[in-house]
Amino acid sequence: MNVHSFLIYLCAIKWNTMKKPATTFMSVISVIISFFMIYAGMMHFVDPELFTPYVPKFLKYDLAIIYISGVVEIIIGTLILFTKYRGIGSVALFILLLTFLPIHLWDVILEQPIIGSKVKAVVRLSLQFLFIALAWELKTIYFNKK
Repeated sequence: MNVHSFLIYLCAIKWNTMKKPATTFMSVISVIISFFMIYAGMMHFVDPELFTPYVPKFLKYDLAIIYISGVVEIIIGTLILFTKYRGIGSVALFILLLTFLPIHLWDVILEQPIIGSKVKAVVRLSLQFLFIALAWELKTIYFNKK
């Protein structure tokens, strides 16, 4: 074995040992996201009035929209909880978060944001982008995983 082959071998060993902690970390993140989504979905039924201001006024049946989005969030959270379904759950989460993005953008633009203040609206929008990135990373790790 020459020096070049030996260095490639060492890099391969290092790469394999690095992947496991990253996957473990993302598994923990997956469980946290899962419980957050399930909790948020349940809150749509416990306190639907909390979500009413976020439903655009031009949409009718705001209570039905709130309940349906709650069910969707619970389903996505449940999918992400189980490794076998984490890939499809992360794709669904990514799509859901993109769907909610205009609401958060609009809240930042409003003179009086629904969430209460401009600072809170900007923080929530920033967190939305973080969650979108996490959903994309989960999709990259778990979608089409054999």
